[in-house]
Amino acid sequence: MKTRIQALKYNYIKQHPDREASAIYLSSMDTDSVPPLYNSLNPKIRNGKLKNRFNHIVSFSTQQIQTQQRHKELTTGSIAPDFLLPDTNGNQISISSFKDKYIILDFWGSWCGYCIAEFPHLKNYYRKYHTLFEFVGVCCNDTREQWLQAIKKNDLPWKNLFCSPEMTITRDYGILAYPSQVIISPDKKIIYIGSGVNPKFYQTLDELARSARSNI
Repeated sequence: MKTRIQALKYNYIKQHPDREASAIYLSSMDTDSVPPLYNSLNPKIRNGKLKNRFNHIVSFSTQQIQTQQRHKELTTGSIAPDFLLPDTNGNQISISSFKDKYIILDFWGSWCGYCIAEFPHLKNYYRKYHTLFEFVGVCCNDTREQWLQAIKKNDLPWKNLFCSPEMTITRDYGILAYPSQVIISPDKKIIYIGSGVNPKFYQTLDELARSARSNI
């Protein structure tokens, strides 16, 4: 049913580029369809009273398309994209801030029930392996106040970083779902990338810990 409705809206927009109804339908279209449909609208409609809304929709859709493409490109063995994000003390943190250690990036948000539910399990692994790995939380799609409140409420013991809307780390890492986890080797290569509540993530941590301890 959803696909049929999308097709009807798509055809309406293509056939009626000079009507405001087409502009309204645009906001409910699939991400990939938005930029070309927007470009097909009459300039008077694009620059009319819904202009600001259009700009937001098109910008968001473009970013999503870029993120989806990056998600396909970024694989194990890829060089981990660098970032510069503030921690809870306002210090700017980058990959180079963590020397000679595995880095565990956990992408989360206070609005994400699955992220919050996973914290106790992640904290167990932090307690076991924090001397071997650098655990780093990256909070996304939140306000700074919501971020700090969630850290305190959930008693998160690891380094916590804040991603504001203008920062590109989620696009650079192809983050499409929350929570998502990325493991980065000491030579700054990605050795694991996954999303959701995934047992493979913890299995990978166990394997890396055994390997690291055998080399001590």
